[in-house]
Amino acid sequence: MVDEELVLVAKANVLKDEGNLLLSQKKYVEAVAKYSEAITLYPNNVIYYSNRAQAFIKSESYGFAILDANEALKYSPSFDNLTQRFKMF
Repeated sequence: MVDEELVLVAKANVLKDEGNLLLSQKKYVEAVAKYSEAITLYPNNVIYYSNRAQAFIKSESYGFAILDANEALKYSPSFDNLTQRFKMF
């Protein structure tokens, strides 16, 4: 990775961590927003999509959760964490 990309990844990870905190506080809409910001900065990270999918599940926005799951699977077809989350579908 070049220096610019490392900076973007670092910023995106901070946003992901903020999203994780909001998710743990059951602030699902706010968590989705943080994960979305992280995805905008660095869209190649399966974790950001997976975490946002989880926030969508918690807020009962199942269609959006499925879209994120499909996007995550493009980056990591065998992502076990995602598979576990979507066994209900």
